[in-house]
Amino acid sequence: MINNDNVFLFQVTYNTKLNVNRTYEVTAEKDGTCTLSDKDIKLYLEKCTDNKNFEKVSNHPNYTPLSEDDSFGAKQSEMVLDIQTVNEQITYYYKLLMYLDNDYSDNLHEREY
Repeated sequence: MINNDNVFLFQVTYNTKLNVNRTYEVTAEKDGTCTLSDKDIKLYLEKCTDNKNFEKVSNHPNYTPLSEDDSFGAKQSEMVLDIQTVNEQITYYYKLLMYLDNDYSDNLHEREY
């Protein structure tokens, strides 16, 4: 995360001279010590190719885990944020924001996330 903004910046670069399709996934996983419910965790993913003009990718604002492993390698309990198929030399820049639901109330209990 960067500063206190709860923003995580990362990139995926695909570099090949072959014209072969490759698919990758961007996933999120709750740490085993997390005491927040899935509905309280909000994720917002943006992506671009120029590292400037980000556009929304994720359509599920709440943490929504898979009910079973998927065919690309994401495990049960992980949330798939993006699936991309590439066949050219390209870099995708991502910006992931994580925050708590506006209706979240901690009732003065310590929570970990």
